[in-house]
Amino acid sequence: HIFMALALYLNDKNDVAHVSVADVLEQGAQFDKANEEYAKILKDSPVYFMAQLKTVSNEMAQDHYAAARKKIETLIKEYPDNEQLMFNMGEVLRMSGDHKDAIKYYNKALDLTAEKDVDAWTVYYALGISYERNNEWEKAETAFKKALTSSNGHPYVLNYLGTLLEI
Repeated sequence: HIFMALALYLNDKNDVAHVSVADVLEQGAQFDKANEEYAKILKDSPVYFMAQLKTVSNEMAQDHYAAARKKIETLIKEYPDNEQLMFNMGEVLRMSGDHKDAIKYYNKALDLTAEKDVDAWTVYYALGISYERNNEWEKAETAFKKALTSSNGHPYVLNYLGTLLEI
Protein backbone atom coordinates (compact mmCIF):
# COMPACT_ATOMS: atom_id res chain seq x y z
CA HIS A 1 0.00 0.00 0.00
CA ILE A 2 2.92 2.35 0.72
CA PHE A 3 4.31 1.95 -2.80
CA MET A 4 0.94 2.71 -4.37
CA ALA A 5 0.58 5.79 -2.17
CA LEU A 6 4.03 6.88 -3.27
CA ALA A 7 3.14 6.26 -6.92
CA LEU A 8 0.03 8.43 -6.53
CA TYR A 9 2.01 11.11 -4.72
CA LEU A 10 4.43 11.27 -7.66
CA ASN A 11 1.65 11.08 -10.28
CA ASP A 12 -1.95 11.40 -9.10
CA LYS A 13 -3.15 10.54 -12.62
CA ASN A 14 -1.64 7.04 -12.48
CA ASP A 15 -4.77 4.99 -13.13
CA VAL A 16 -3.05 1.67 -12.50
CA ALA A 17 -2.12 2.88 -9.02
CA HIS A 18 -5.73 3.98 -8.40
CA VAL A 19 -6.95 0.53 -9.43
CA SER A 20 -4.34 -1.13 -7.22
CA VAL A 21 -5.33 0.99 -4.22
CA ALA A 22 -9.00 0.22 -4.90
CA ASP A 23 -8.23 -3.52 -5.04
CA VAL A 24 -6.57 -3.37 -1.63
CA LEU A 25 -9.52 -1.43 -0.23
CA GLU A 26 -11.97 -3.98 -1.67
CA GLN A 27 -10.06 -6.80 0.00
CA GLY A 28 -10.70 -5.01 3.29
CA ALA A 29 -14.40 -4.54 2.41
CA GLN A 30 -13.90 -0.77 2.20
CA PHE A 31 -16.09 -0.53 -0.87
CA ASP A 32 -16.97 3.18 -0.63
CA LYS A 33 -13.30 4.15 -0.39
CA ALA A 34 -12.50 1.84 -3.32
CA ASN A 35 -15.21 3.57 -5.35
CA GLU A 36 -13.63 6.93 -4.51
CA GLU A 37 -10.43 5.65 -6.14
CA TYR A 38 -12.31 4.42 -9.21
CA ALA A 39 -14.05 7.80 -9.49
CA LYS A 40 -10.65 9.43 -10.04
CA ILE A 41 -10.22 7.55 -13.32
CA LEU A 42 -11.22 9.66 -16.31
CA LYS A 43 -13.29 8.50 -19.29
CA ASP A 44 -10.33 8.61 -21.66
CA SER A 45 -8.41 6.05 -19.61
CA PRO A 46 -8.05 2.49 -20.91
CA VAL A 47 -9.17 1.22 -17.48
CA TYR A 48 -12.25 3.48 -17.21
CA PHE A 49 -14.83 0.88 -18.23
CA MET A 50 -13.37 -1.77 -15.92
CA ALA A 51 -13.34 0.75 -13.07
CA GLN A 52 -17.00 1.52 -13.67
CA LEU A 53 -17.88 -2.20 -13.59
CA LYS A 54 -15.94 -2.58 -10.34
CA THR A 55 -17.90 0.34 -8.88
CA VAL A 56 -21.14 -1.46 -9.75
CA SER A 57 -19.83 -4.66 -8.14
CA ASN A 58 -18.92 -2.75 -5.00
CA GLU A 59 -22.38 -1.21 -4.79
CA MET A 60 -23.92 -4.66 -5.19
CA ALA A 61 -21.64 -6.10 -2.50
CA GLN A 62 -23.17 -3.57 -0.12
CA ASP A 63 -26.74 -4.26 -1.30
CA HIS A 64 -26.91 -0.74 -2.76
CA TYR A 65 -28.95 -1.91 -5.73
CA ALA A 66 -30.43 1.49 -6.58
CA ALA A 67 -26.96 3.02 -6.86
CA ALA A 68 -25.72 0.06 -8.91
CA ARG A 69 -28.73 0.32 -11.22
CA LYS A 70 -28.23 4.05 -11.72
CA LYS A 71 -24.55 3.52 -12.59
CA ILE A 72 -25.38 0.75 -15.08
CA GLU A 73 -28.12 2.83 -16.69
CA THR A 74 -25.56 5.57 -17.29
CA LEU A 75 -23.08 3.08 -18.73
CA ILE A 76 -25.71 1.53 -21.00
CA LYS A 77 -26.25 4.98 -22.54
CA GLU A 78 -22.51 5.11 -23.29
CA TYR A 79 -22.17 1.45 -24.35
CA PRO A 80 -25.62 0.30 -25.57
CA ASP A 81 -24.38 -2.91 -27.19
CA ASN A 82 -22.34 -4.25 -24.30
CA GLU A 83 -23.46 -7.71 -23.19
CA GLN A 84 -21.65 -7.42 -19.85
CA LEU A 85 -23.70 -4.36 -18.93
CA MET A 86 -26.92 -6.12 -19.91
CA PHE A 87 -25.94 -9.11 -17.77
CA ASN A 88 -24.97 -6.86 -14.85
CA MET A 89 -28.28 -5.01 -15.07
CA GLY A 90 -30.03 -8.37 -15.00
CA GLU A 91 -28.02 -9.29 -11.91
CA VAL A 92 -28.90 -6.05 -10.11
CA LEU A 93 -32.57 -6.48 -10.93
CA ARG A 94 -32.60 -10.18 -9.95
CA MET A 95 -30.81 -9.55 -6.68
CA SER A 96 -33.22 -6.75 -5.82
CA GLY A 97 -36.18 -9.03 -6.54
CA ASP A 98 -37.28 -7.66 -9.92
CA HIS A 99 -37.17 -10.95 -11.82
CA LYS A 100 -39.49 -9.85 -14.61
CA ASP A 101 -37.20 -7.01 -15.71
CA ALA A 102 -34.09 -9.10 -15.03
CA ILE A 103 -35.34 -11.58 -17.64
CA LYS A 104 -35.46 -8.80 -20.24
CA TYR A 105 -31.84 -7.82 -19.62
CA TYR A 106 -30.57 -11.40 -19.54
CA ASN A 107 -32.24 -11.97 -22.90
CA LYS A 108 -30.61 -8.80 -24.26
CA ALA A 109 -27.25 -10.10 -23.02
CA LEU A 110 -27.89 -13.42 -24.76
CA ASP A 111 -28.79 -11.64 -28.00
CA LEU A 112 -25.52 -9.71 -27.84
CA THR A 113 -23.38 -12.71 -26.89
CA ALA A 114 -24.87 -14.77 -29.72
CA GLU A 115 -23.49 -12.21 -32.15
CA LYS A 116 -20.00 -12.62 -30.63
CA ASP A 117 -20.08 -16.40 -30.15
CA VAL A 118 -19.26 -16.09 -26.45
CA ASP A 119 -19.88 -18.84 -23.90
CA ALA A 120 -22.97 -17.69 -22.02
CA TRP A 121 -23.71 -20.41 -19.47
CA THR A 122 -23.74 -17.93 -16.58
CA VAL A 123 -26.34 -15.84 -18.39
CA TYR A 124 -28.53 -18.90 -18.98
CA TYR A 125 -28.07 -19.89 -15.34
CA ALA A 126 -29.14 -16.47 -14.03
CA LEU A 127 -31.99 -16.37 -16.56
CA GLY A 128 -33.17 -19.75 -15.30
CA ILE A 129 -33.19 -18.47 -11.72
CA SER A 130 -35.25 -15.44 -12.73
CA TYR A 131 -37.71 -17.53 -14.72
CA GLU A 132 -38.08 -19.89 -11.76
CA ARG A 133 -38.64 -17.01 -9.33
CA ASN A 134 -41.14 -15.54 -11.79
CA ASN A 135 -43.03 -18.89 -11.78
CA GLU A 136 -42.20 -19.63 -15.41
CA TRP A 137 -41.15 -23.25 -14.83
CA GLU A 138 -40.85 -24.46 -18.42
CA LYS A 139 -38.74 -21.48 -19.46
CA ALA A 140 -36.60 -21.95 -16.34
CA GLU A 141 -36.00 -25.59 -17.18
CA THR A 142 -35.06 -24.69 -20.77
CA ALA A 143 -32.61 -22.02 -19.58
CA PHE A 144 -31.04 -24.37 -17.03
CA LYS A 145 -30.64 -27.12 -19.63
CA LYS A 146 -28.85 -24.67 -21.93
CA ALA A 147 -26.63 -23.62 -19.02
CA LEU A 148 -25.95 -27.26 -18.23
CA THR A 149 -24.92 -28.04 -21.80
CA SER A 150 -22.68 -25.01 -22.27
CA SER A 151 -21.10 -25.28 -18.80
CA ASN A 152 -20.21 -28.97 -19.17
CA GLY A 153 -22.27 -29.86 -16.12
CA HIS A 154 -21.24 -27.12 -13.69
CA PRO A 155 -22.27 -28.10 -10.12
CA TYR A 156 -24.29 -24.89 -9.59
CA VAL A 157 -26.40 -25.65 -12.63
CA LEU A 158 -26.83 -29.30 -11.69
CA ASN A 159 -27.88 -28.37 -8.16
CA TYR A 160 -30.43 -25.74 -9.22
CA LEU A 161 -31.83 -27.90 -12.01
CA GLY A 162 -32.14 -30.84 -9.62
CA THR A 163 -33.98 -28.67 -7.12
CA LEU A 164 -36.27 -27.33 -9.82
CA LEU A 165 -37.16 -30.80 -11.08
CA GLU A 166 -38.03 -31.93 -7.53
CA ILE A 167 -40.62 -29.15 -7.11
